[in-house]
Amino acid sequence: MAEKLPSTVFQFIRVITRPYRWHLAGLVFVGLLWAIDLSLRPYLLKIILDKVNIIPSDQVIHQTIWVILLYLGISLAGSLNLRFYDFISLKMIPNLRADIQKKLTYYVLGHSHSYFQNNMAGSLAGKITDVSNGVKEIVFISIDRFLCNSFALIVAAFTFAIVSPVLML
Repeated sequence: MAEKLPSTVFQFIRVITRPYRWHLAGLVFVGLLWAIDLSLRPYLLKIILDKVNIIPSDQVIHQTIWVILLYLGISLAGSLNLRFYDFISLKMIPNLRADIQKKLTYYVLGHSHSYFQNNMAGSLAGKITDVSNGVKEIVFISIDRFLCNSFALIVAAFTFAIVSPVLML
């Protein structure tokens, strides 16, 4: 008898990604930092340009040095943040795919002899590969496209509220 697998896609994804919860939390954290960087750097640039416009030219560097350093620091942090995202992905994806393939292979191997007479081995292997690719895509689309963009929208709304509440609305 084959090992029982979760009955829905989301239950399966939850079970299979449980060992990677810290990796996923890291990806979410990177997404949050990306969202903050996306709105904060242009706002800091606005502050720098506003100060350059109103401060006498001989005092510009003295008056804006901390904002400029903060801007450069956030730019560096943004670059490091993307490298951290890649690092987490490189650590997690191959292992996640291998775990999915192993779990599904054991599941398939638990079936009866007649199951293998009715289903071609190449077709079954292809379906296992498709599932491992699909789960990876679902996880990354959920984090990258949905969660990170939701963070970006919230941070942008907050930034707009600071600059101009009317513009935010």
